[in-house]
Amino acid sequence: MKNRSGFGWMELVTGILMILLGILSFLEPSEFISGLIYLYGIIAVITGIVDIVFFMKVSRTGVGPAVSLITGTISLMAGIMLMIAPGMGQWIIAFLFPLWFITHCVSGLSHAGLIRNLAGNGAFIATLILNVCGLILSVMMIISPKYALVSTSWMIGLFLVVLGIGSVIIGCSAIGEKR
Repeated sequence: MKNRSGFGWMELVTGILMILLGILSFLEPSEFISGLIYLYGIIAVITGIVDIVFFMKVSRTGVGPAVSLITGTISLMAGIMLMIAPGMGQWIIAFLFPLWFITHCVSGLSHAGLIRNLAGNGAFIATLILNVCGLILSVMMIISPKYALVSTSWMIGLFLVVLGIGSVIIGCSAIGEKR
């Protein structure tokens, strides 16, 4: 097994947790949001920490890392809000999560060049596809908030699986290897 840095493992674990949480939202859509608001908050906090760690590790390389800092901050805010006010979780999810998803996808797209250099064209193409799909889902949630409230668990579940796959790909790529 290759020697891995902390960042690669964090990204891998975050991806696996996102995939599991996304699958859970498909299995119990009617009860999912009310029962698992705290888990969404935890995932948002973890994602924010991962983005901020990424910023601190590669802050010398340009605009992409600065976007990670912004994304990380928004993720932390979303997670803390969900854990402090679980009763308001559905409204927070319907309005704040699309913004979180958009910032996370923009962050992923801003890292695409770095991913191509470190992990190759396959990871680059996967990153582009996953983040563009995430942007489309996010815009759909913003355009129709009523639809987003009705189908939030399905849309969030799909997006978490998409984000999770991207995180697992990055976690298993050369980005996580020690130099």
